[in-house]
Amino acid sequence: MLIGELADLAGTTVRAIRHYHAEGLLPEPIRDSLGYRRYGMADLTRLVRIRQLRDAGLPVDRIPAALSGDLTAHLDAFDAELAEQERAIALQRKRIAELRGSTVELPERVVGLYDHLAANGVRADLIELDRQAWQLVATTAPGLLAEFDRMLAAPQAREQWLDLALQLQDGTGDPAELAGRLTALLPKFPEADDLPPAVRKLIATFLDPFNQVQHEVTTRVTGVDLP
Repeated sequence: MLIGELADLAGTTVRAIRHYHAEGLLPEPIRDSLGYRRYGMADLTRLVRIRQLRDAGLPVDRIPAALSGDLTAHLDAFDAELAEQERAIALQRKRIAELRGSTVELPERVVGLYDHLAANGVRADLIELDRQAWQLVATTAPGLLAEFDRMLAAPQAREQWLDLALQLQDGTGDPAELAGRLTALLPKFPEADDLPPAVRKLIATFLDPFNQVQHEVTTRVTGVDLP
């Protein structure tokens, strides 16, 4: 049969057959007196198998070994690779789903506190830094954020936070006294010794823009030594 007939019977194209010849997947057949390739049943059988392997996703460079060796063993190995890829993809999709649901919306009282601080002279960058800190806490220890929200319901809590924030912002006041007031306004955080080194480093990096009083107050409250 001619190349066009072979392509029709195998459900492929003449171009694909020529490509398989070039890649060494399909041996060149004998040619007739006019120079046309003449294919037989063995060529058709091999071509169908090549197309099936390609449809299954087997890379071209692995097809010769699969056809000349233990086909089942090659297919089992490839199937195991696909199964591992499926597990990796499933894990990626799980993480994507988790990220979709991880958008942190701070409680209304916390948002109201930030609005109150902004309206009364607390710098926007410090408010944003604190907001980011609580969003980070919410993803790792949501109970602390819930407790902070509950504590903000106490009478005068917003005014106490405002007075404290302004003193910390200005770098005025006694650090020990300010630390005591801040501790009273916050939920109980884990002891510094219980914090992983990475978290300690994160705290130090996060508070890098703060002034000396803020550094000292934070050190007293968290127990984390800042540079």
